[in-house]
Amino acid sequence: MGRSNDNEYFLVVGCRVGILLNESTFADPESGYLNETWLRPGISAREREAAFGEWLSGLPVAPPLATATAVQAWQIILGAMSPVTPIGTLPPPPLRPASIYGHLPFKATTYPRTIIYRWEAYPTSLRIDVKANPPTIAPDTYAAPASEVRLL
Repeated sequence: MGRSNDNEYFLVVGCRVGILLNESTFADPESGYLNETWLRPGISAREREAAFGEWLSGLPVAPPLATATAVQAWQIILGAMSPVTPIGTLPPPPLRPASIYGHLPFKATTYPRTIIYRWEAYPTSLRIDVKANPPTIAPDTYAAPASEVRLL
């Protein structure tokens, strides 16, 4: 966090970019920022670096800055966020739906040779008993078919 001689406060990012913090910082975001060439997918690292350098050199030069204290920094950040902070209490969350459309909950009996996958943080499953005859899966156990493995 930096403070100018005019008592303007800047959020300093990477020791290179200073973002002026005031009541319009978060209320009026920069609309064209996400359209910058260096943020687009599908360009080479060299093109991205060149586009970033061009964008960086086009920014206005910040005034000389002194380090702001932690107390000053929090006051300014909270003040800059105040236009977007809700006034009063938030409404209660919506009620849980009676049923969920889609994959969950999905209960089924599998065929004897059906292969399912379950990812757990334990060396031995806490939900699948391979020693039972036939092996059993505890009710309400989440598992995935082979088609889901590639998504991990």
